[in-house]
Amino acid sequence: MTELRGAARVPMLTYPTQEILPSYEIDLPFSESQATLFIDLITQPGGWQLTAFRLDSPLIYN
Repeated sequence: MTELRGAARVPMLTYPTQEILPSYEIDLPFSESQATLFIDLITQPGGWQLTAFRLDSPLIYN
């Protein structure tokens, strides 16, 4: 991992059922190229739940 970027959408005034929605971008180096992993999460009672992920990378041929 070469870089981790992230943000969370949190309202100024929260209430008990308010959801916090963080998202992250992670740069991943490989021997022949670079890829970026995008991850979205949501808060649930007792923890976090993964809601989406996407890996962007160039096609690699041998």
